[in-house]
Amino acid sequence: MKKTTWRNMTESVKRKLLASIYETYETFWADTFFACRKGCALCCTQSVTLTALEGNNILEYLAEYDVIREDDLAGRLEAATPSLPACTTNQFAGSFLDGKVPETGAEEWSLAPCIFLAGDCCTIYPARPFACRCFVSTAPCGPAGAALLPTAVISLNTALMQIIEHLDQGGCWGNMIEVLKVLPGLKSAEGGAGPGHKKSRLYISQENPGFLIPPEDEAAVVKYLNTLYMKETAGRTFAEWLHET
Repeated sequence: MKKTTWRNMTESVKRKLLASIYETYETFWADTFFACRKGCALCCTQSVTLTALEGNNILEYLAEYDVIREDDLAGRLEAATPSLPACTTNQFAGSFLDGKVPETGAEEWSLAPCIFLAGDCCTIYPARPFACRCFVSTAPCGPAGAALLPTAVISLNTALMQIIEHLDQGGCWGNMIEVLKVLPGLKSAEGGAGPGHKKSRLYISQENPGFLIPPEDEAAVVKYLNTLYMKETAGRTFAEWLHET
């Protein structure tokens, strides 16, 4: 992938590009059976990661629809027990491509319910981040205790997480709880510290060093990416935005 500079790209354009990813992803898998249904919340935990771009989408949605009072949200963020990733998706990919062993998280996956759940339903569903949109299963997770899905889905999900991080490079990245704590427009929550702070639990979004796609999944991933890259967004194709220098 050609290196991209995003300095001159507005937040509005970034959001439109993010929306294009969401739309094409949903359409791409429209004919594939997934067992996920409204009220199935086993995967809705406090282990979700996202970019600041996606976090701002959530805050904007909350402000517009008054889903949760701001002081209530601050309290939920404070009481949360999120898992903490060891590195960003692109840092993880970069380590592999450099022949190094990527860091792994020191803490276990947090299975505590997501702070945005109400009656096993998502209260921010239209604004949910990609990590939530792509977490699917071809069979109910309850009996098996884990999601079941083709490796091509995993490979494509990873590639799109890399693109989303690349799109928001320079912004903060981390567990959803920690990102929301430091974003402007929200009452400061105790313990929130941005990237670079000695108490920070966040990272800086990095540019895409290259994709991690096994040969057996390449056809499916390339098919989707070709569809995405050809999609016109804000007056240009996605590919033109992506390869702008």
